[in-house]
Amino acid sequence: MSTRNPDPSDCARCAFNNGAHELGCSATQTTARPDRHAVGFYQPARRPYLIGVYLATNAIADAVTIIDGPDCAFFKAEYVHGRHDMQSTLLDVFGRHRILISNVTTDDVARSRGAQAEALVRLAAERPEVGLVMVSALPMVSIIGTQYDKLIRDMRSELPAELVAIPGRSLQGDWIEGYSDSLEAIAARLTPAPDGLRADSVSIIGHLMDRNEEDQRGNVRELERLVTALGLRLDSLWLGGGPVSELQQATRSATLLAFPLGRKAAARIAETTGAAVVESELPFGLHGTAMWLRALGAATGKQTEAEKLIERELQSATRKLEWAVAHFFLGRRVAFCGQPDLLRGFAQLASELGMEVLELSSPALRPAWLEPESMGLGDTQIPLSFDVPAQLLWERWLAPGGRLPDLVIGNTELMHGLPRHVGGVELGFPSTTDHAYFDRPFLGFRGYLCFVQRMATALGAASLHKRRGGGG
Repeated sequence: MSTRNPDPSDCARCAFNNGAHELGCSATQTTARPDRHAVGFYQPARRPYLIGVYLATNAIADAVTIIDGPDCAFFKAEYVHGRHDMQSTLLDVFGRHRILISNVTTDDVARSRGAQAEALVRLAAERPEVGLVMVSALPMVSIIGTQYDKLIRDMRSELPAELVAIPGRSLQGDWIEGYSDSLEAIAARLTPAPDGLRADSVSIIGHLMDRNEEDQRGNVRELERLVTALGLRLDSLWLGGGPVSELQQATRSATLLAFPLGRKAAARIAETTGAAVVESELPFGLHGTAMWLRALGAATGKQTEAEKLIERELQSATRKLEWAVAHFFLGRRVAFCGQPDLLRGFAQLASELGMEVLELSSPALRPAWLEPESMGLGDTQIPLSFDVPAQLLWERWLAPGGRLPDLVIGNTELMHGLPRHVGGVELGFPSTTDHAYFDRPFLGFRGYLCFVQRMATALGAASLHKRRGGGG
């Protein structure tokens, strides 16, 4: 038995336990014995399907979502409101919530046939501030075969708000699919603009607006800035935090820029309007933003404007980072855990900074549009994983023979296991300890500089702690 006072960072499970060692944990043992943590059970990293629906609701200012199911569905809103998003309006102190639950029990299900949900739809749609009502159900209710699309179709002519049915796929999908399905369901309800398409206008479909704070608001402003800089008009951004009337403006756009999470929705809109769909990655990092602008320029006849903008922005960004790359980033190891549509962009971003990417992971299921081999950079193949709990990631990195990153980027759960001599940048859902109160995008050129600044600050703080002799 070792006589040293072990550091909690030696054991990832203990690091998640507020730094307190569990009796018999591997950090206090030197004799060979089975690791009791290796056979434990872990909460999945992915979030439920309804979380994605709630994030979409949260990103549409005048939307209400009704869930036909028990009251447990209501409390999922608290993962967003007041925790991840300090600007969320999902819940209201006076009871005018934007998440409403039918509260059916197992005794009610067989005889309800959606009656409670129908009553809530009428109640919500008649509220003057509501422009969109989305309806879905938990599996324990949808199993009886209630047809929510038919239920709301019969009410559309009577109520002033738009009504949309969201698939009840809580047992099949995760939060990423819940968000994507919500966009597709809304897109299916759009009608063509009366004055047709405008050649100089575009809409962006598939932005994961996971909160209304100034990181995502900053992304919206940066995307609009770049589109406008090409001499184009941005009609609509799905989603951008505005009301449902702004989403309808997408029917005026001759070009739809479809991010991965919005490809199904963009295809639906194009079926209605005849617009051209341009599939693209997110403008994350210098390379990702440049490629996005080139795709937009090629689709709209603005190639010259796009190249001039890219050259101007690249010169400005690289000039500011010339010293920082060598001082902070070159040769450092980094691990990234984020939403699936950021993985490719981050791999390129880190490579440009001279960093070694140890692992890319996502707290989600592998989406169909992301192929296993897509994370290769030249001759380098970066390990790629999905739905791996943060605890297991830390156990892998901290294990004997494992490689500990110099910098870890991910959500709050990944930050729980962070030793103080490792830099950490909190990003993605859920982020409950880091909030953006002032302009702080991470997309586009301005977002790149802002994000790299956060990375450099985290690496600098960790390096300072290590030089001062700090432990884990």
